[in-house]
Amino acid sequence: MIISACLFLVACSNRLVQTELYFGQSKPNGELISEAEWNEFKKNYVTNVFREGCSVHHIKGMWKDAVSK
Repeated sequence: MIISACLFLVACSNRLVQTELYFGQSKPNGELISEAEWNEFKKNYVTNVFREGCSVHHIKGMWKDAVSK
């Protein structure tokens, strides 16, 4: 599962600024990041950087490395 954090910031001129960040849920050793770890990351990092607010969407999909055959 990939977690997409779509972050919307409203500038002083009432224009919308959108930033999309994608986070995977697997660690280098193959373990998965727990929901508690993800929530802690959002609390400690994401909300501190995007103080105006953000939206988080949980999505499922597939990805294939274009370089690998």
